[in-house]
Amino acid sequence: MITELIQLQSYPEGPFDLFTLRLQGTQSEIGEDLARVAQERHGVDPTTTPISASALQEKHTLLSPYCPALVNRAAGVSNFFGGDRKPFDPYSLSLVQEPPPFACSAAFLGDKNDGLLLRNFDFTLRSFPELLGAEASEARPMVDPIYLMTIEPEEGFRSAAVVSMDLFVGAFDGINDRGFCIALLALRNAAMQVAEPRFDAFEENTIPRILLESCETVEEAISLFSEMPKQTLFIPCHYIVGDRHGSAAVLEWNEASGVGIARRERSQPLLCTNHYLSALRNFASEEGHEEESKRRLATLAASLPEEADDNEGLWNAAKVVRQSALENGAIIGGTLWTALYRTQAPSLDVRFLRHTRGRDAVYSQEYSVRFD
Repeated sequence: MITELIQLQSYPEGPFDLFTLRLQGTQSEIGEDLARVAQERHGVDPTTTPISASALQEKHTLLSPYCPALVNRAAGVSNFFGGDRKPFDPYSLSLVQEPPPFACSAAFLGDKNDGLLLRNFDFTLRSFPELLGAEASEARPMVDPIYLMTIEPEEGFRSAAVVSMDLFVGAFDGINDRGFCIALLALRNAAMQVAEPRFDAFEENTIPRILLESCETVEEAISLFSEMPKQTLFIPCHYIVGDRHGSAAVLEWNEASGVGIARRERSQPLLCTNHYLSALRNFASEEGHEEESKRRLATLAASLPEEADDNEGLWNAAKVVRQSALENGAIIGGTLWTALYRTQAPSLDVRFLRHTRGRDAVYSQEYSVRFD
C-alpha cells in the first residue's frame, strides 16, 4: 500500500523531480505499487520489451537463492501488468535507457557500538540524447526522477534508500532497519561500451538492493557479494558497506581478478572515492582519473571531524568535496545529494541539489527517515 507519495521539487524549476515514497504491505503488494508508480507517473511499461520464457526462468533461478524478497516483489509487478502477456522482465522498472558516468565520495566512521556512513552522490544533469552528442535542450536529465523511498514489508527487512533510474532495483545508497548500510561508487569516470544484458548474473546497480534486502552485517555482505554471480553492464563499481557494530568494508570485483575486500584499520575511518582500494589495485590498469580520486579521498580524510556525533562537522566535510561540473558558466552536473546514515538507531538524513543557477549549487533542507 502506498502510504506516502509527496513531490518535494519539480523539474525544470529544480534540477530534477524529487519525491518521497513509502510502501507497506506484502512483498507482492509492494511490487504492484512500484509498478503502479512507474507506469502512472513515468509511463514505464516493461511489457513492450518482451524476453524469452527461458530468459525469465533464468532470472528467477538467479534471484531465488539470493533474495527471495525480490522474487515475491517481482510477482506483484507481473500481476500489475498482466500475467497473460508475453514474458517480460519484472525485475526492472527502468526509468532511463543507459546511465551516464558518475563519481562519488564516501566515508564510514564509528566504533564497535555504532557507525555512520557519509556519502556524496555525483552525477551528470545531462539527458541521454545530450550524452550521445545530440541537441536536446528540452530533454529531461537522465537522473530524473529521484525517489527517497521507504519500504516496509510485512516480512523481511524495512529499508530506506535514495532511488533513481530503476524503481525496482535502483538503490544507489540506503540502510535497513538492522543497521546495515551501503553506497555504490563508480570505479572510473567514463562509461564503458554497454554490454549485452545477461540473466544469469547481477549487474552493478542491482547489488545494493540485493544486499539491503538480505544482510544485517558486513560479514554477511562480504559472503553474499563473494558468492553471487556478477557482471558489469555499464560502469565498474565498488561498494562501501557498514553495520551497527562499527564494522565496515569496501567490496570490489572485476572479471579478470575476482573479488577484493578493503577493510579499515581499527577505529580509523574507511574512505572510498573512485579508485581500487583492495589488492585488485595491483592488477587494474591506470585510466587517468585515479590521481584526482586520490586527491579527493585525502581532502575528505583531512576534513572529517574527530567525533562521529559532530553533525555540523560531517556536513561540512561533505561540502568540502562536493563537485560541480560547469559549462559556459552553468552547472551541468556534480554532487546531486549528500546522505548521512546512522546505524545504531538506523536512520537517513539527506540533502538534495535544489537549484543550479549560474555557478552556485544550492542544496535543500534535510529530509529524514527514521525506523520506529
